[in-house]
Amino acid sequence: SGCSGSCHWPRYQQLKASLREHQEPPRLFCEGCRQKVKEMTDQELPCRVNGCNHTWTWTRQQQLAWESEQMPSQMCAECRHTLKRLHEREVRCRVRNCRGVWYWKPYQQLEYMRAGKDLRQPPRRMCEECVEKLKDRADQELPCKISECQRTWTFTAFAQHENELMNGPEAPPPERMCQE
Repeated sequence: SGCSGSCHWPRYQQLKASLREHQEPPRLFCEGCRQKVKEMTDQELPCRVNGCNHTWTWTRQQQLAWESEQMPSQMCAECRHTLKRLHEREVRCRVRNCRGVWYWKPYQQLEYMRAGKDLRQPPRRMCEECVEKLKDRADQELPCKISECQRTWTFTAFAQHENELMNGPEAPPPERMCQE
């Protein structure tokens, strides 16, 4: 980027490229840029996956061709290899009596593994439908079931949703004692 030099593309290489469909000229370095590359060194940068302690190599050629002011962010070879073996998984919703699922993406699984967690025990999350239903709900303060007590207990939005799934939409809230 920013170089006004040119490079030589030999005729034989041009002929080979012309025999292939849609072959564009290769991106080569001019003599000045090749000299800059010789003076540079490869850099080891941290893997972009949270929890991974490995590195990847940012070559001299990549550094010279880099057009952004931000450092690049890539996965190490081990994470790339592991990611290829992972597949999107359907995981049951954490809400009792809900038959919905949420989709666990391979990259999320990789970060979960790198955090030292077991893929056989996926995180407990809600399906999209349950998430949407909970957006409009608020916790409720309900009176303690002990008639002489004036305090309240909290019927959380999550518990309200589970109660509705278990007992129907018109089900009354359960009776409970306050914390005290």
